[in-house]
Amino acid sequence: RPALGPGRGGVPPGESLADIDELISLFQFPVPAAAATARARLVEIGAPAIPALVAATGSWDNKTWKQAMSVLEGIGAAAVPAVVAALEHDELYVRVHACTLVGRLDVGVAKEACAEALLASLGRANALDRSHAALALGVLGVTDASEELRELLGSDSDPDVVLAAPLALLALARQALVHAHRADLRGRRVSYTQL
Repeated sequence: RPALGPGRGGVPPGESLADIDELISLFQFPVPAAAATARARLVEIGAPAIPALVAATGSWDNKTWKQAMSVLEGIGAAAVPAVVAALEHDELYVRVHACTLVGRLDVGVAKEACAEALLASLGRANALDRSHAALALGVLGVTDASEELRELLGSDSDPDVVLAAPLALLALARQALVHAHRADLRGRRVSYTQL
């Protein structure tokens, strides 16, 4: 059975930047137990690992960026400020994966900052930015984005953006219907015998 680290014989026990980088490198190691151990250890480390994990979401390797996203989700609220900031990162794939992450994390009071960054991303040159930002606006329930999403639907030439815009609008409409239905149900008392 191979050791749990690439050439080092185990998982680093410390919290230094070198240890964090080595743990992230285990995401590519061909032994699933090594990646699982690294993920658990990075969640334990928490905040000190967040900058490296955000950077890892821009990796070319899908095992790396997917597991980095998973760890950031596991860290939870402490990761929110860095993920929100990553919506404006210089690297495309860090921005794109941040769009997905803000929909998975409880962004709480950072929702307004997310909305601002995502609305700005609708105007970016890269279609991946626009499509992922549109979807994130729908997931987050940013109703103020409806007009911009409708504009994308009519003016964007990229098929992914043209698909993402109505999906986001549908998510917003569904959320509005659910809220209206809940409010309606609160005003009534229905017994099962009436059904």
